[in-house]
Amino acid sequence: MTLQALDKRICISFGESSQARLLLIDSPLSAAAAGLIEIRGDLCRMEDSLLEALLLKYPNIIFTYRSCAEDEDTALRQMLLAVRCGAAYIDIDACAPARHLQAVKEAISTSGSATGLIVSRHFPGQMPSCEELEVSFSQCLSLGADIVKIAATANDTAEASRILRLYTPGRKGRLLAFAMGEAGQFTRSVMLSLGAPFTYCSAGVATAPGQYSATQMQALLNERQYGFAVPRASQCGLIREMHEQGSATRSLPCSKSIAQRAIVAAAIVRGKSILRGYTECDDTLSAIAFAKACGCTVKEGAPGLEITSPGIDCWELPSRIECGESGILARLLMPLLAYLSSRNHQTYTLLGKGTLNGRDMKDTFDNLRAAGIKCSPQYRCGGEFLPADICAGEDFGSYADLTLSGRGGSQIVSGMLMLLPLLRKDIRLNVILAVSTPYIRLTIETISHFGIRVETCKNVSQTSGNVSFIIPSGQSYTSAEMDIEPDWSSAAPLIAAAALASREGGEAEGAKLYLEGLRTGTSQADEALMQVAGTKEPFTFDATDCPDLFPILVTLAVFRHGQSRIRGVGRLRSKESNRAENIVCEWSRLGFRLYIEDDTLIIDGDGGFQPHAMGGGAVLCSCHNDHRIAMALIVTAMFSPLEVRLDDIGCISKSFPNFVTTLGIRQ
Repeated sequence: MTLQALDKRICISFGESSQARLLLIDSPLSAAAAGLIEIRGDLCRMEDSLLEALLLKYPNIIFTYRSCAEDEDTALRQMLLAVRCGAAYIDIDACAPARHLQAVKEAISTSGSATGLIVSRHFPGQMPSCEELEVSFSQCLSLGADIVKIAATANDTAEASRILRLYTPGRKGRLLAFAMGEAGQFTRSVMLSLGAPFTYCSAGVATAPGQYSATQMQALLNERQYGFAVPRASQCGLIREMHEQGSATRSLPCSKSIAQRAIVAAAIVRGKSILRGYTECDDTLSAIAFAKACGCTVKEGAPGLEITSPGIDCWELPSRIECGESGILARLLMPLLAYLSSRNHQTYTLLGKGTLNGRDMKDTFDNLRAAGIKCSPQYRCGGEFLPADICAGEDFGSYADLTLSGRGGSQIVSGMLMLLPLLRKDIRLNVILAVSTPYIRLTIETISHFGIRVETCKNVSQTSGNVSFIIPSGQSYTSAEMDIEPDWSSAAPLIAAAALASREGGEAEGAKLYLEGLRTGTSQADEALMQVAGTKEPFTFDATDCPDLFPILVTLAVFRHGQSRIRGVGRLRSKESNRAENIVCEWSRLGFRLYIEDDTLIIDGDGGFQPHAMGGGAVLCSCHNDHRIAMALIVTAMFSPLEVRLDDIGCISKSFPNFVTTLGIRQ
């Protein structure tokens, strides 16, 4: 490992004596180029002579010794040795014997040493309350700390977000607060944007759970990896047009949610269907690729996307089927593959790509098993993932009453609703604790264009309730011509950008944005954005039925004065990324204060501090290969006073390939 070029904010922590010895023998780390090095005396267990040699060679050592009753004398002796040799810092635990702290402070004072004092508190296996964390900070400060270090274990993103609340402008350069454990790893990089003077990394073997290696952290801090510089709003063509002309008009891509459902339905039909208003994105292209694999002829042009299919009973699919990165396409296809299997006794393997292979689909596979479908997914870390083998079980299609769980979302319910009309028995489908019910309604409306009738027994618009459907027997899909609506999900970031630009004192105050063909009163869940887009006040919003709105709702909330609350965090766990973590990570990095309590994301709008007040250059943010995160970050950064750079924004092509050009951003 070449260490001499590391970012100076990286402190390499050594916890093995053999590693520490390498710093003296053929070390790749020159004394002149060295940044901070932490020597964990309690882990290295080195002799005094080795410690002294290291301290004399490297001027920027933090010496840490977490002592216990058996080695108190060794701990004190080596801390005092480190002071005499001019260590940069001594890190002593606030719970260490009082005589240790007093002796170290006296040694620093009497020797005239420039050694600084880090007083730390550690909470292995737990995350204290905000109040307890603040008390710990005050305690460490009262003990004479030059820098206070607080490290606690996070078991989830909510706990990790809690420790970031310790950062305030007045603590710049004097606080090292981060969460240990895998769930808290992201805080170890975010802390640098919030005013921490450095972050701890390993030289290969971690000295604490969740620690990045120095190489990993160097990559995260490498500005060359962040090639997209977000311009100010006033430099974007859309906002300039709104400012100069008082209004602007833009077109939108079609709803990929509707398009994918319609493409699959058209593939089921025997005959020709026409989908007007179709526009392509990565997810719809994956659906078209599947239709072609079924033997469909697909033509794009006037009057729309034309799909001519031999019908599902004549599909000759290969045994391995790809669905790209589309979660909805995967779940629409799973029940249909089981139907084919029931007729030809073949097992199909469903393959995903990219981020889809990282999504835990256990809830989906449990529902398939409840429907008599055999599935053999990839098992790892307690979850179930693609690729998966799928075939019909002995009980497939024999049920008159089928109950599914809505806990994992609505997509597999939509898949079952597309399958069940093909079975020759009246079926009652019950969904317990249904969520994202607008998407279920969207599926019912889409297949109705293809001649399928589904009777709703209970209000399908109800949030997190039990819903039931009757699917009459004797139905078959018929050819259709239908219009695909513009996409509310794609409209959301444009609406947010226009709302921020047209607000009082904004770049295009009072101007209007018109989106062609976008209508209200649809079954698209993300239309709910309009409940808050035109207001000025902080808001409370339940995004349980429309989790894709979370990132752009955060964009709106951070610029409102006051606290906003967005419910439905639990719906973010199986998206293109760990969306709850990444929202907290990236918007915290931008200097806004937000955190999670239970199932709610809480945003203190305009109450955060901006990292430009912390000093430093561009803020480097990651899109995490998530199209919703990417678009929302771009809009947020446009209206931020900061210089913001993003990593690869190519993920936007998943839903809105022309988003950047629609905003009028030149690349």
